[in-house]
Amino acid sequence: MSQLSSTQVSEHSFYLLHESIIDSYSKEFENYKKADLPKSEIKRLRKELFGKIKKIGKRIGTKLAENLLKENTKRIKDREEMFKFLAKTVWRALYSRSANFLEKNDHSTKFFLHDHVFTPYRGLSASNSTDTQNIAHFYTIFTCGVIEGYLMTQSVTAIVHAEISEFPKTKFVCSIDNSRSMDREAMEN
Repeated sequence: MSQLSSTQVSEHSFYLLHESIIDSYSKEFENYKKADLPKSEIKRLRKELFGKIKKIGKRIGTKLAENLLKENTKRIKDREEMFKFLAKTVWRALYSRSANFLEKNDHSTKFFLHDHVFTPYRGLSASNSTDTQNIAHFYTIFTCGVIEGYLMTQSVTAIVHAEISEFPKTKFVCSIDNSRSMDREAMEN
């Protein structure tokens, strides 16, 4: 029997943790739906569950960023480098590969991180069904939290959401709140 490397053990452990968090919250949500509650209450409970998942993701994103940035000898100077670090280094630490590509709008207030084979979906069926899409959102909300946590360590406030246009392709949209984010260049002067 071959032995696993420490990286493989870490990846597998993270996958199992991620999977159990999502499984627990998605089952809780299914129980709410079965309880014959009004749609408005189900919507409120879903939002509450998503908030809990995102909060866990933020804590993990913050700790992960702190550890990865300690190891990074190259100094991150601007937002573009910050997002490149996210798409390459942070993504690789989480999902064992870089995101497919990164783009931004003209004013650098929105960044779009594209992942064509979002690793956490590996246990889901490859269909575009409503059920698959609903469960997929439980997975993406965690990663949205990780991204927000990473950005918080860089003094950037952002709201992150995911778009799944064609399963399993996922686009993470990072909308930066310039009124609450610190300008890196201003901080250095």
